[in-house]
Amino acid sequence: MIFNTVRAMNFYDDQGMTTRELFEQFFPGRSDVHRLLMEPITYANGSTLDEPAITYGIVFSNFMSRGVFTFEGGTDKLIGMMADDLERSGVTVCTGAKVERVLVDNGKTRGVLVGGREITAKAVVSNSGITNTIDNLAGREAFSADFLSRFDKVVVNNSSCQVYFGIRKGESFPDIGDLLFTSTSEKFSSEEMRRMDTKSRTFSVYYPKTRPEKPDYTVVASMNGNYDDWAGLDDVAYKEAKEVMVERCFVDLERYIPGIRDKVDTISSATPKTFNRYTLHTRGTSFGTKFEGLDISRSL
Repeated sequence: MIFNTVRAMNFYDDQGMTTRELFEQFFPGRSDVHRLLMEPITYANGSTLDEPAITYGIVFSNFMSRGVFTFEGGTDKLIGMMADDLERSGVTVCTGAKVERVLVDNGKTRGVLVGGREITAKAVVSNSGITNTIDNLAGREAFSADFLSRFDKVVVNNSSCQVYFGIRKGESFPDIGDLLFTSTSEKFSSEEMRRMDTKSRTFSVYYPKTRPEKPDYTVVASMNGNYDDWAGLDDVAYKEAKEVMVERCFVDLERYIPGIRDKVDTISSATPKTFNRYTLHTRGTSFGTKFEGLDISRSL
């Protein structure tokens, strides 16, 4: 069974088999089954059918073994709980403190530079993405030529677009589930899913039970995206493209929640440029790098 094969995959397995070959082994010629199995994972990590099957196996195994959960109380509550726990353990949390540089001497980190101030540390953990960390924070001069030759083969993964629909207070809609995958594209294609005019998207649906202390309804549409498609637009074209994206999301959402357009009073949209601006991740990547970047991260 394919599920047993996928569950047994790990980082050290032979990485020669592609996901396409894996699916053909168990479901030859069944592009409909390939789509059923692949589309949710492409949303989760941006992978394609022609990448190593292990990239599919790792994510699928996590979903199957642990499941997917929505935290009751909302992300802000979760972050607050994490911050409280860190501070109880003696950690100092600084916000609005952009790290300008990871300081490295003789191949070892000695801290970070923040606002012109050096903060010393025996170790630095960066969540700024492997490419941004090496190219911009630590600097390429801190690494050997051999390491850089391997690093330069790393490919940055794609980014995302999102549209947030806030529902007017006092309005509601029936429970349609927490996560919907929808596509009117004739066949599965990772490339189609990244297009600006994609017909494929997910809807994450949040009900009052999600945040009982702030009982609102919210829907978030998510799509994969290419940074270059958005970065090359001038201000006018960029604004128009975002408006078109919002309208496409409305059209699809109304197939599941008729009349939803009249219940929305807040709309906010984000593109790969948005993610690049706020996370500083290279090209606004939502999923880090392709699989080859994992070995680079592990060897830092």
